[in-house]
Amino acid sequence: EKHLGVLARSFTKNNPTGFYRLDLGKKPQRDICLRLLELQNSQLKLIKEMEEYYAVRAGGARGDVDRTWRNGKIDGVEHSHSCDWAVPQHGFLEVDFVQIVKPPPTAKPPDEDEFKLLEEKLQFHNNAMTQIQIIRDWSNRHYFSCAHVHMLLRLFSMETQQSLRVEVLVITYSRTVDWHGYRNLLQIIALAEYEALTRRLGATNLFDEVMAVGYYECDLAIPDQRFVAQELVHLAMVEPGENCVETQYNGVDLSIPAGWGKELPKRGLLSLYYCREQECIDKVDQDGSWNQSNPPHTVNGKVPPSYKSTFTVWFLKEFCAPGHTQPAGTDWVRKYRMRRIKGKMLKLANSGPEMFHLLDTDGGGTLDRKELAVGLFRLGVWLQPSEMQALMDALDEDGGGSIDLEEFQSFWDQTALDRDYELPKDAPLKKQERKENLLEGVPIGTPPEYLARKKKLAGSEQPPTGEEPPPDEGAGAAEEAGATGEAGATQDPTTLRRRSSGASASEGAAGVP
Repeated sequence: EKHLGVLARSFTKNNPTGFYRLDLGKKPQRDICLRLLELQNSQLKLIKEMEEYYAVRAGGARGDVDRTWRNGKIDGVEHSHSCDWAVPQHGFLEVDFVQIVKPPPTAKPPDEDEFKLLEEKLQFHNNAMTQIQIIRDWSNRHYFSCAHVHMLLRLFSMETQQSLRVEVLVITYSRTVDWHGYRNLLQIIALAEYEALTRRLGATNLFDEVMAVGYYECDLAIPDQRFVAQELVHLAMVEPGENCVETQYNGVDLSIPAGWGKELPKRGLLSLYYCREQECIDKVDQDGSWNQSNPPHTVNGKVPPSYKSTFTVWFLKEFCAPGHTQPAGTDWVRKYRMRRIKGKMLKLANSGPEMFHLLDTDGGGTLDRKELAVGLFRLGVWLQPSEMQALMDALDEDGGGSIDLEEFQSFWDQTALDRDYELPKDAPLKKQERKENLLEGVPIGTPPEYLARKKKLAGSEQPPTGEEPPPDEGAGAAEEAGATGEAGATQDPTTLRRRSSGASASEGAAGVP
């Protein structure tokens, strides 16, 4: 790698997953392209095994999906990979490369002391792009656990640094040892972040049969999302119990037709909550599938213990059996639905007061049912009638038929996407206390020790006066990344929300958090 110079730190050979923009007329960057093609070809055997596994499942023939070479463009023109592709001598290649090979079952994440060294190094640097480069450099030599990824996500603000949080998830995707917990990380990120991550990694790669419980929206005209829908139909037909809850096709309630087992419709929007009974969760956790032998990434037909995770979504813990990280039954759906509605609002506003004032167009200081429904529709947030009723019931705490700012903020706090604790259900509704917390941006009932930890993780500690930060080998790569070939390039964090809020159906995501 010596002749690659500074680019060798952007192209991390043990973790090539990331975004690349390469000038094929320059030898170092052209060589990176050739290395990516070698890595792509080295994964063809695994892709073939996966295709054979899915070929016998219900839902119809699986279409071609881009698992490793995604969103390819040459000089702005769409480009798809083929084994006989001759790399041109000139032009700019843009591609999201995904390594789908998982860590070996013997891989181990760093221990607490070793990971603490990474945290301290990140806290010492104030520049966010330098922090991202440090994480990428670390990923070339170390693995992660889902708990580690969660800690790294909390270094960056969900309100103002969404693109950087997406980058953390991209970097850690193929280097997380307990990767069956990765899907739970996706339950606590913003909807705009999930959509951006899905565009880069693909809905097919983010779907996990072992951890299939969750909410899904699938555009059947998009190959990635159609694949996920086919898998859900197959699982619903072979797994026991009540699986598909609140299923809708193009906004109309339905039960999955038996004919869909042979072939799904080519178009349309399918949405549902996928549920499992505990018996099914137990078996799939062990074997990787309910009734099919040797699923991908198993060893001798069993899920390796190292691939299993203890990372649990905080607001779903009460529905998970001891030792498990996905909820059983259907009771979790109601609690999940409120956070999904909150996720849609987060695409438009960073705080409860901001969202409230967007809805309160007449400035009256309160919202009634009609004003709430019309306001959400006007802002592009469409809710089903059952969702609107559930939202109104959650917002109108005193049952008076109207919602004030304090009630709206209470809902906003109670439905936080990422938190270590459950707010007290009997949290006082004293207006003075509410207003003080609104000004400080602190939810009522927040434990002081959590706020102290969050402040520390945010890197608020500054280096001692007169002490210079240690030189970082990744900083040069981060600075040069904007003009040269790179892995893990990020967009302006302020643009992610605007781009996502105006996304078309083709940019949507299956398995919406």
